[in-house]
Amino acid sequence: MTAGFIDEFSNTDKDPGFYAITNFGAGAIALDSIPLKLLLVGLKASTGGTLTVDTAPVQIFSDTDALTLAAAHSELYRMARAALRVPGLEIWIAACAAPTGGGAAAATATITIAGTWSTAGTFRYYICGDEISGTVGSTNTVTEVAAAIVAEVMARSYIACKAANVAGVVTLTFGSIGTRGNDGILFQDISEMPTGLTSALAGGAAVTGDGTTGDGVRFSGGVGTDSITNLVTALNA
Repeated sequence: MTAGFIDEFSNTDKDPGFYAITNFGAGAIALDSIPLKLLLVGLKASTGGTLTVDTAPVQIFSDTDALTLAAAHSELYRMARAALRVPGLEIWIAACAAPTGGGAAAATATITIAGTWSTAGTFRYYICGDEISGTVGSTNTVTEVAAAIVAEVMARSYIACKAANVAGVVTLTFGSIGTRGNDGILFQDISEMPTGLTSALAGGAAVTGDGTTGDGVRFSGGVGTDSITNLVTALNA
């Protein structure tokens, strides 16, 4: 691998491992002073992100860098965000081209808010492990509750999906196209919701938490498998 990533590697060196260079006459060096380089490869968001796909990796130094290059709600941004929490890593990111043709699409799931209620409460959902929550007013309509859910999702760039509301039905759409989105899980906690409010999840296979029917569902409808062939060629250039 060249292009400033690890210049000493040849194009046939592809095994993960720990690497160091011996410099004779340079004196002792502490292992913790040797940079640990991490290459992250994934999909940008379906829209946005300045990183050019299938090209040499770009080093990032901050959450802002990752967000600008990969865009909010993308799998690559979420990967970078997690890696940035690990001290001592030199992080590089590269994007492969998103699946195209053949009905390629992002996975989705829905939350349908219905019912009537006269007391306040709290909605709480977990999207791929990330929590969102908010207040349900005693006089809110189903559309207003759904809009509040959408606002909580869209306020968090690290959530795996985007959200939209139509008449009380929240549609969650994965930020990156492809089948990997079908592994995402939408989970709900209805314990603090007002009596009379109902929240129905729909998507793929049901997921059970504490044994209550309707606890969670997998996302579904993600179509398309990305290829890293062109990216590998670019990395080896």
